[in-house]
Amino acid sequence: MGLGGHLLWSSVFRALNETTGRPVKVAHAPGLSDLVAGRLYQGSHSLANDPVFQHNPRLEFPRHCLKQPWQIQLDRGFAATLRRCGLWGTFERVIFALSRARSSTTGQQYAHIDLRLHSYAKRETPGRFEWKPGGHIIDIILKRYGVRAVDHQCEIFFTDEEMAASAEACRTHGVLADYIVIEPHSRETWFSDLRAWPFDRWQEIVDRIQAAGRFQVVQIGEGGRRALHGAIDLSGRIPFRIAALIMKRARLFLGLEGGLMHAANAVGVPSVIVWGGTTLPEFAAYLEKHRVVCHYVDCAPCGLRRDCPYDKKCLTSIQVDEVLSVVNEALEAAFSLPSAHVQGNRDRVTMPRTL
Repeated sequence: MGLGGHLLWSSVFRALNETTGRPVKVAHAPGLSDLVAGRLYQGSHSLANDPVFQHNPRLEFPRHCLKQPWQIQLDRGFAATLRRCGLWGTFERVIFALSRARSSTTGQQYAHIDLRLHSYAKRETPGRFEWKPGGHIIDIILKRYGVRAVDHQCEIFFTDEEMAASAEACRTHGVLADYIVIEPHSRETWFSDLRAWPFDRWQEIVDRIQAAGRFQVVQIGEGGRRALHGAIDLSGRIPFRIAALIMKRARLFLGLEGGLMHAANAVGVPSVIVWGGTTLPEFAAYLEKHRVVCHYVDCAPCGLRRDCPYDKKCLTSIQVDEVLSVVNEALEAAFSLPSAHVQGNRDRVTMPRTL
């Protein structure tokens, strides 16, 4: 699970916390050595410094316990035996039931985010995911807890020091005017390039924005990727949390389905998302907050992990003019807000020139 998955969990935590009024103990599932020691969590791994979960007042993190080599080997052997015997799913259900029982008796509310029973895939093969029914991913996870989501708001909590560091990063890299943040690349860990829109179309987007002369373009994302000509390339040059704050100050985020889309939801930046067909927007997007450009082709949601037999028609059929039209709508809506509600509390709002 990457940052996108953790951001989805942040919305789950919010719903759990607001429903019970108690903080959520976030952890990984225990090993055998943990259970023997009376711990209902993985003692050797803490999520306290996770880039998404840091400083979240809704969360608690169980005490970290350094394990001896023999304890690590015991845990690995126990897990391997359960999987070999086909009992891993039963083990996870027992851990979840125990955590729910402890929550009702002691008030300690555990969420083991690595349990596969929380996966939003109903079935997984080397070539495809079959998605669970039940609405948005956040709703699917919360259903197991018997909790209903009020909304699908992800959360990241920042310190004053991080706010100052993001402002300094903007000054250092020349991000000084109104700007649009773009992430043109998709992470290929799970889906190869099946969520990626053609790079030359991203370049045309940047060229058209520059020609209009109203905004800077800032590219963010993982390092080592191809840079867009004319954009201020911060990919791999700033930490995730600073990148999220730079997004927060932007006029717009334009990107793909992925981790930074969830971060855009968390920081409240107006967003336009170019969507492929591995999932449907209703499953993972934020349709109540973001504008999504999606062609509902007949083979979607395919859940494919590689080797699309239709030349990614879900994405290749989306044209630059179509995306720019939605971008202009999003910018017009953002600039029409009263100045007190515009990102950055700017005193004077100037309508953007059409891109």
